[in-house]
Amino acid sequence: MRRATADLGGARTLITVPMLRKDQIVGVLAIFRQEVRPFDEAQTKLVATFADQAVIAIENSRLLAELRSRTTELSESLENQTAMAEVLRVISQSPTDVQPVLNAVVEAARRFCGAGDALIVLRDGDDSAIVAHEGPLTASLGRRRPVSRDNLSGRAMLDGLTVHVPDSILLDPKEYADAQAMAREHKWRAAVAAPMLREGAAAGAIMLRKIEPGAFTPRQIELLETLPPRPSSLSRTCACSPRSRRRAASSRWRASTSRSSWPT
Repeated sequence: MRRATADLGGARTLITVPMLRKDQIVGVLAIFRQEVRPFDEAQTKLVATFADQAVIAIENSRLLAELRSRTTELSESLENQTAMAEVLRVISQSPTDVQPVLNAVVEAARRFCGAGDALIVLRDGDDSAIVAHEGPLTASLGRRRPVSRDNLSGRAMLDGLTVHVPDSILLDPKEYADAQAMAREHKWRAAVAAPMLREGAAAGAIMLRKIEPGAFTPRQIELLETLPPRPSSLSRTCACSPRSRRRAASSRWRASTSRSSWPT
């Protein structure tokens, strides 16, 4: 340091004072002159005072950063609890109808997860369909699509794992052909899809989308993974798909016909 100060700064007289915090050196304050003229005792004490003040400023900055981080954590935790409370409230008010629950989930996901758009896809055999949507982007509600690994919701359901795409343009066009096609069609660049698991199998997926590229934060993804209704609610979701409704109606008709033929 001294050689560099002399060669680059032209220093001829140099004083260095350690910056101490609880007997630990956190830095050094150095002052030099470009002439040979020693610092007197008063000047040396003044430099030491400056070093002490610098340590105090550094410590205050560290404490403020910790406080801000803690405040952010508490705020995010409160948001998570608020989102879950909203979903649970709707579940309690709709014990036999899952659609209001699904609507509440996408509304909470969009509001608290930093997304411009949210949707829920439910699986029905080898097919799936979007059953709930919230946001300005377009969505093909009710349209059946094969559950496939070349789109995000399908991959999340088949693998049982969250799929995070910060930028759709960077996806492998062969591996994610359908995902890129849907990104172009519905004009999104970033997305994340989390499976909705029931007894180890995915009954559907919840997906966030953004118009601009950019990763979702770990906390946003964590909240997304906790938002979907639990298995007791998902057990009723099959009634939302057109095919399942037709099967249920057919079963009720057969049961009614059988009962009418019973002897009285």
